[in-house]
Amino acid sequence: MSDIESLEECGFYRLQTRLRAEGWYFECTDATSGGHAWEDMPMNHQEGPFKGMAIDLSKCLISFLQDPFDELEYPEDMSEEECEEMYEEVAERLSQGDMDGVAELTGQDWVKRLEDPSPENLGENEFMFSSDGEGLSNLKEILHLIEECGCSYELCDTDSVIDIRWD
Repeated sequence: MSDIESLEECGFYRLQTRLRAEGWYFECTDATSGGHAWEDMPMNHQEGPFKGMAIDLSKCLISFLQDPFDELEYPEDMSEEECEEMYEEVAERLSQGDMDGVAELTGQDWVKRLEDPSPENLGENEFMFSSDGEGLSNLKEILHLIEECGCSYELCDTDSVIDIRWD
């Protein structure tokens, strides 16, 4: 199977192609915070039928990689001292690039996001959008497209985040 065929099978890329055709900017970024994701966004579309045209901020869905420590869950029966020790051990293993060791230590699979944060590997991510009236209205207009592309979604508790899952 060619790389292009495998990319077409990933729901993220089907959705990205469809949204780009509608003038949306839909990207997974390698920024580590929401602020950086917005700051790093280009002014103009880089690909698709709107290439070279200004990006409409009310038609943006952008994601960023979470800080790995935001996702770290400690067992309920662990003492504060044990939590601190685990945190330090995770930090040490992350600095060495030992993702298998982090997964083993924590029993959590979120580390695969750090190893290979590609859409094919993630399977889902949270995307930020403009929560002003126009941004929210535009988002509501494309919810059916998310499902048509074989993806699913859940609006998050915050006003400007949607969790999108793909195969």
